Amino acid sequence: MADVDLYGERDETACPPLATSEAQFLQIWDPEIKRAAKARARGRINPGYEADELAQRARIKLMHLYRAGKSQAVGYVRTAIANAMSAPVPQDRALAQAQEITVELPAAPEAEHDHYASAVVTRWVRTLPSQFQSTYRLLYVQDMTQREVAVRMRRTQPRVAQLHRSLILMAANDLRRLAA
Repeated sequence: MADVDLYGERDETACPPLATSEAQFLQIWDPEIKRAAKARARGRINPGYEADELAQRARIKLMHLYRAGKSQAVGYVRTAIANAMSAPVPQDRALAQAQEITVELPAAPEAEHDHYASAVVTRWVRTLPSQFQSTYRLLYVQDMTQREVAVRMRRTQPRVAQLHRSLILMAANDLRRLAA
């Protein structure tokens, strides 16, 4: 409630007036509901949406309490508000909202094929020992995984990974010299 003590903190002992109608009951507790919902939703992906969702849950819970003739004691009502907000917010609506926000990205420009670079790499691969040529061809030309290459070459996957690392290091050294 809006009552504060001498130190500016919320007075937990202040009792709101007893409500005589459901609407009045909700009106009395609405500021408390909004404060709790904002605090609970702070730091979330979509805090405004989640705070509204949590506040609505608490209002529905309080309507049920009032209709059932439950206690209007401050501690009982605050616990009911906290319990109503403790369950996670259904993400289907939050995700639907997030999916509505789309950003149109420009289409990626078509990669221009550099024939000269391809010719240099092809010539370089021909100078390699046969196991490196096979590794290059299977990994980069046939687009196989290291596991598939290992089966094809009858090697272990760690050995193919080692060959691949060596191939990359050789390419970095040899092709850097060719580019200079």
